[in-house]
Amino acid sequence: MRYADEARAAIVPLLALQEQFQNDLSMEQGGFAWWQGHQLTAGRRVLISDYLMSLPFSVETNLVEAVMHARSTKQLRYADGMQWQHRIRRQTGHPPWAGRTERDDDRDVEIGAHIAGFFRCVGSVVDNLACLVIGVAGLRTPITRADVGKLRLESR
Repeated sequence: MRYADEARAAIVPLLALQEQFQNDLSMEQGGFAWWQGHQLTAGRRVLISDYLMSLPFSVETNLVEAVMHARSTKQLRYADGMQWQHRIRRQTGHPPWAGRTERDDDRDVEIGAHIAGFFRCVGSVVDNLACLVIGVAGLRTPITRADVGKLRLESR
C-alpha cells in the first residue's frame, strides 16, 4: 500500500480546499475575491494568496511523510525485536546485548530518526493548518511566520 493511501482520508478534504481556492482566485483583484474588503495592496494579496494556495500541498506532503516515518519505525522495531529474539534463543552464557552489531546500532539510529521525523511532520501539519485558518479567516497575523501558537481564538 502506498503511503498516500494511508493518509487519503485527510488528503481528500485538502484537495477539495485546494480546488475551492483555485475557484475563488480573481485575476482582476489580484488574489482571492473574498479578500476584497481587507485593506491589502494588490501585491500583498497576490503574495498571501500564493502562500495560502501552497499550504494544502504542504499539509499533504507532511501527512504522507508522517505515514512513511510511522511505517518505517514499525518495520525497524519489528526487525529489532526479531534480532533480540534470535539472540535470546541462542544465548550461550553471554547476555543478549553482548552480540550487538554495527547494524543493530545503525537500526537504533534509524528508529530514532524516524520517530523524530514523524513528530516534525505532525508539527508542520498542525502549523500549516493554523496558517490556513489564519488566512481564510483573514486574521491580522503575519501568515508567513504564523504557527499554531499565533492562532488564538477568543470566546466571542
